[in-house]
Amino acid sequence: MPNRRISMLALLVALASSALAYGWMAGQRAAPSPAEGPVRLVVDYGNGTRSPYEASVGGGNVTLFLLTARLCRIEYRMTPMGAFITSINGPPSNSTHAWLWYRWDRGRGAWSLGEVASDKCPCGPGEAFAWQFARIGEWPPKPLEGPPPQRAVSSPIQSK
Repeated sequence: MPNRRISMLALLVALASSALAYGWMAGQRAAPSPAEGPVRLVVDYGNGTRSPYEASVGGGNVTLFLLTARLCRIEYRMTPMGAFITSINGPPSNSTHAWLWYRWDRGRGAWSLGEVASDKCPCGPGEAFAWQFARIGEWPPKPLEGPPPQRAVSSPIQSK
């Protein structure tokens, strides 16, 4: 009788171990790759002109800097804090204006001013960002108004 109990216990342990291993492996196979989808970008030139863009991103390595560089002509400077964009599609930063970026906060329904250099800001599917050529004499600058536009020029972006 003790041998039968040991055999039964061994069988139960083996079955439980197999079930756990199968569940773990199934979870590993079912784990999705990093999400892929659209990110919207708006460039506000500060004179009433806005250019909307959209890019499909995936892979988890796309930053706002890379997104902007792929969709627009930019100039930038590297600092110890990161990459700072100094020109987008022409207008350069100067003593009265600078390029500032914002992230659309869906929860608040408003734009939030960026807090890091653009190469430190990851972009994910479903997000929206904006660059504004803003007056820097008053702080904080007046944020953009209204939600990101729905229509945009599209471009795929592949992260490495």
